[in-house]
Amino acid sequence: MRTNCVRLARDTRSDSDATLERFEREVREVAAAAAVEENQRRAPGTPAMTYQITRIGDRPCGQTTPDSPLVEVALEATRLVGRSPELTTASTDANAAIGAGAPAIAIGGGGQGGDAHSSREWFDNRSATAGVERALTIVATMARLAAD
Repeated sequence: MRTNCVRLARDTRSDSDATLERFEREVREVAAAAAVEENQRRAPGTPAMTYQITRIGDRPCGQTTPDSPLVEVALEATRLVGRSPELTTASTDANAAIGAGAPAIAIGGGGQGGDAHSSREWFDNRSATAGVERALTIVATMARLAAD
């Protein structure tokens, strides 16, 4: 007997473990209810629809607080290169360090961009050296703070 299986992929990100757990619980509840509803209206003898939920990744949650030395240094380094600092929350490579208990941040590479993660995403590299200057300023300042 052949079975029908529906597949759904989703990528949920948050800075809150509780929010991610709630999203996962809700997806499981909706999938279970949808399978019951679909199987109740199938013609007799029709194979049941099944579903399977498999977690394929787990990004650590958290954030480095705005009053941490690393964030304060990054804000000042951003001002030094003529940019206006902006604190936002996102899922970045910094999540792995934060999950391990180390303060971490992600900074832009300089240049200008927009429409991230869309088919209209763009990047203009003309002022990208500001990103390198900012990164080196942050690293040198944090090294100096650690040495003191």
